[in-house]
Amino acid sequence: NLGFTLLELIIIIVIMGIFAFVVTIKFPGTSVNLKAQTEQLTNDIRYTQNLSMARNQHYRLVIPSPTTYEVQNAVGTTDYSVTLGSGIASIAGDTIIFNSKGVPYSDDSTPLASVQTFVLTNSGGETASASITPTPGRVTTS
Repeated sequence: NLGFTLLELIIIIVIMGIFAFVVTIKFPGTSVNLKAQTEQLTNDIRYTQNLSMARNQHYRLVIPSPTTYEVQNAVGTTDYSVTLGSGIASIAGDTIIFNSKGVPYSDDSTPLASVQTFVLTNSGGETASASITPTPGRVTTS
């Protein structure tokens, strides 16, 4: 007899189902990467704000390229730099500066007048954003 029994086919189908389930869990889609990267950006904006208050000087978050952002001190020295993860195509937004009290500024002398938004886009065209409100400098993710 050269064929498979019904029991053998059922066992193979169950094993393949379990394998497919495990592979799906281990390899999340780019939307998960987009959400995680947006959360990291939001936390880094808050960190920049906290640095400015803790060190009593201006700190800024700068986007030098479509796939990186940097935290810089008052004289422009980079404290650290982040390169976006795989699956993230770009980040868009203007430089945000925090004074020594954590108040957001659009440049060295102009307090933020409206909500500042940083938009991340993944390779599939989906977007997520991190926003800063002018007063009291609250940072949110959407």
